[in-house]
Amino acid sequence: MDFSRYKGLGHSVLWRASYFLKNASRVVLGHRKSTKWLLDVSWVFKRLAFEASGELFGDEFYSGSLATNPVTLAKVIPSKSRVLDIGCGTGRWSRVVADFGCDVLGVDHSPTNLAIARAQGGKPAYIELDVTQKLSDLGSFDVALLIHLLEHIKDPIALLRELRTNCSKLVIEVPDLESDPSNWARVKLRSPFYSDADHVREYSMDLIADHLAQTSWSISYREQKGSAIFLVAE
Repeated sequence: MDFSRYKGLGHSVLWRASYFLKNASRVVLGHRKSTKWLLDVSWVFKRLAFEASGELFGDEFYSGSLATNPVTLAKVIPSKSRVLDIGCGTGRWSRVVADFGCDVLGVDHSPTNLAIARAQGGKPAYIELDVTQKLSDLGSFDVALLIHLLEHIKDPIALLRELRTNCSKLVIEVPDLESDPSNWARVKLRSPFYSDADHVREYSMDLIADHLAQTSWSISYREQKGSAIFLVAE
């Protein structure tokens, strides 16, 4: 993607002011503390910018910026599949997959999310259920969706192992810790490096591959896009 060398007066002033702030913070705080402060500021504003973009553009933003999108899901989920959407939230992906002709059951621990999902209509069925409960009691499924779920739960190994008993395929997306090189410095300086406040871990490709290998899942497709890791495991 090409663009003009001249970025405009507004951007020029912004860059000059930013470098002035960087250098001034180093004088006032010292190199280490100023670096930590800049990392914290960029972490907060990156998160706010992501949320604001989602609020402005809606599903178009998430489908265009992340690896999980209707086109990719249609490639990896056969029509007429029985699908379990774990941590379905307000049902965005449940509705998309149901449009493929799939029989979709969305589960979530939040009654508020499920009320919104049901109000949106569509073909999926929804039930309130926590992932620490026996998902295998729900029956057998061709595919389970775990879209931005594993980073939120304390024992992903137990969940992945249980799904091995009643699901043939997993479709997974998790944040990609290594997509932002500044996270290396954040870890070193013990600054926030998680992309959401209620995460209990952040995944690298090696870590998610290890969790799947421990639970007898084999990766059949992988993609890294938009600060996320997208996997299909069978």
